Amino acid sequence: INECLLPNLCAEICVDALNSYTCSCHLGFVLDMSDGITCLPSSNCTDEQRLQCDGGNLRSACAVDITDGQVLCECPHGFALNGSRFCEDIDECATMSDMCNEGTSICENIQGGYRCTCKPGYQHAPNNTIECIDIDECIAATHNCTSPAFCVNGVGSYGCGCITGYTLTSNGLGCEDFNECNNTATNTCDKEDAVCTNLAPLFQCDCKAGYTGDGYTCVDLNECALPNKGGCSQSCHNSIGNFSCSCQTGFILNPDGKTCDNVNECLKEVENDCYSSDYCNDTIGSYTCSCPAAFRLKADGRTCESIYECAPSHGCSYTCGRIGGVDTCQCQHGMELDRDNKTCI
Repeated sequence: INECLLPNLCAEICVDALNSYTCSCHLGFVLDMSDGITCLPSSNCTDEQRLQCDGGNLRSACAVDITDGQVLCECPHGFALNGSRFCEDIDECATMSDMCNEGTSICENIQGGYRCTCKPGYQHAPNNTIECIDIDECIAATHNCTSPAFCVNGVGSYGCGCITGYTLTSNGLGCEDFNECNNTATNTCDKEDAVCTNLAPLFQCDCKAGYTGDGYTCVDLNECALPNKGGCSQSCHNSIGNFSCSCQTGFILNPDGKTCDNVNECLKEVENDCYSSDYCNDTIGSYTCSCPAAFRLKADGRTCESIYECAPSHGCSYTCGRIGGVDTCQCQHGMELDRDNKTCI
């Protein structure tokens, strides 16, 4: 390792050696043996000659050229002579732009040298005052992400992330539930025949009533093909997204819209064709008729006729019976003969 690449090891000159290094000084200076680092002005010049270099300031070196006796002045590391033999600080940051890594640090000029100050999000590498490395705020636990947000390290900085179903809050540090149902890009439910329910952190798709599927694709449910026919006790009629129940003749649909009850046609005369309700016999889904004494049921199963036959020319609209030996037209219960004594009204 070349230790001399590290800054500020020696006051002036660093000389690399095997597994070590030594310090030396510029002309006019000698090494301070007490620390092996600092350079002190040599005593080659008289006090009067020394005043010619930087006004006798101890930071400058003075030497006499043995060839012509001229006074030679030299400044320590980090300084340079101006035209008046005075030592001025060298701005290394302005003259040597590659002293610090511009991407990770800022070069700051100081008297006799410079230093590299790491930018936010960076820190000096171990035992190195020039190289700046990224700070992993997530490992160092110096981030401000709040649960359920998690820390995501970046170069020179960090960010906060959220698990699926959440989105970052406005300050970028926390997470809040993301309503996928309100976003066409994330709502993947069947657009026509499903209902999207937002959950935390995800969402759920359910087919609407009358449809079946996984919620992402829904098709019409044929309730009539189910073992219970959708609950219909008799007839079932399927339609897209719905179904209906109906009853056979002689039954009536209950308010539940599914079950059927038998209709007692004998309770209301208008619902049967019998001679009268007294001669109506209710059956499941239908009814039968009977006739009063001296009448018999005709082939239609509904009309009564007298067991005593009248002359065919009598012309009764309903039936004819013999009363007191006289052919007389008769009407079913609830009706009466018209003036022609033949027609029932």
